[in-house]
Amino acid sequence: MSFTSVRNYLSILSQINKSLGYSCAFLGDYDSQLGIRAVRRLLGDVTARKHVMTVDILLQILPHLVSGNIFHTCMAVLFLVIFFSFLRISNLVPCTLRDISNPHPLFLKRSDVHFSPRGAVLSVARRKTLQFNQRLLEIPLPIIPGSPLCPVSALRLYLHHIPAEPYLPLFSLYVNNQYRPI
Repeated sequence: MSFTSVRNYLSILSQINKSLGYSCAFLGDYDSQLGIRAVRRLLGDVTARKHVMTVDILLQILPHLVSGNIFHTCMAVLFLVIFFSFLRISNLVPCTLRDISNPHPLFLKRSDVHFSPRGAVLSVARRKTLQFNQRLLEIPLPIIPGSPLCPVSALRLYLHHIPAEPYLPLFSLYVNNQYRPI
């Protein structure tokens, strides 16, 4: 755990108590503040930065993914689409199996991909800043001829080898006689 997590849990506890009509004055008293400061010193209050994905890292990852393995092909396409679209993982794959039955899913479906001679376009209806389908966001994916990093050619190959219904998640595999999302 980190100090930030502890602070978030205390905030949740405070909100629950307030919503139930109970007092949260104990969180502001001297002993509680000393305890919070002690936890901060013990755990530290440093934000862990995420590592940046680079072209070099992608070029190191892709050779380890076997082209004949459908799961590896799916993962390679997922990495390339994430890299070139700047989307969050929640926009690309369902967080839980229950999310598949959501009538307004956050993740991309196969019908959300459109190809043109200039590349591919991802149609995103919902994302962190557009939660209520206010407008459709169209994200272009570039064609990079002859490059192992071409998201369009990888996406075409993936959709050709793993055909499925348009309403299914974009990144899903046929396992045990059913489609399962990544």
